[in-house]
Amino acid sequence: MNRQLQWAHGNPEESEALDDSAWAAMYFGRISDARILFRKAKDSAVQNKSIELAAGIELDQALLEADVGLLLQRGQLRERS
Repeated sequence: MNRQLQWAHGNPEESEALDDSAWAAMYFGRISDARILFRKAKDSAVQNKSIELAAGIELDQALLEADVGLLLQRGQLRERS
């Protein structure tokens, strides 16, 4: 995965590579790492003027966090009880 990220760095594909890395981090339970990667992926997509991709990345993050029981409420992240 790191080789793919290095290859994609600075390319339009960087956003998608970061998004894929975020998915992998979520799968392995590294939620804080995943959030960082999702943010970087979204920032990269916006920088490349790929607004639809940025929205898709944001949706990916929201769906995956919901899948693991994390909820956003009033701008605060909390775990579902």
